[in-house]
Amino acid sequence: NKFNRRVSAVVLSVAPIVFFTTVTVSAESRPFRMSAQGHANPVPTGPCTLSNSESGTGHALHLGALTWLSNEVVDRCAEGGPQVNAHFVLTAANGDQVFGRLRTVARFDDAAGQVTFAGLWDIDGGTGRFQDATGHGQVTGWGSLAAPYEVSAEFTGEINY
Repeated sequence: NKFNRRVSAVVLSVAPIVFFTTVTVSAESRPFRMSAQGHANPVPTGPCTLSNSESGTGHALHLGALTWLSNEVVDRCAEGGPQVNAHFVLTAANGDQVFGRLRTVARFDDAAGQVTFAGLWDIDGGTGRFQDATGHGQVTGWGSLAAPYEVSAEFTGEINY
């Protein structure tokens, strides 16, 4: 009887360790590609700065059809050229979201009425299957400097979830 209690105590103390180690899932690195199109809403906030909100639709590996929202700060007087810093949210058709940020250098061509940009992005979380997502890569794109301020971007890199 004393022996059975010891065996039961050992089994009960080891069972949670076995259970929790078998359900632990590690993130897997996967390629990430996204194309998105939409519109910007630039608002001057100072002699060199703009606040810009963007929204649109697109398609990405691992998300499928998506909507995209971005809030940006543009510093047109930054050393090395105009700098864009943004936070973005990608929402898949099922409602799962990916959160990220990007940093780009922009080139404004006022004569052509266009801005081009290139830089880096990072993923730092999400919801649903992307809850602990991470990732990084490069972004390139262009936008119109005239209403309705069309914008288009291409993301390449990797996502881990």
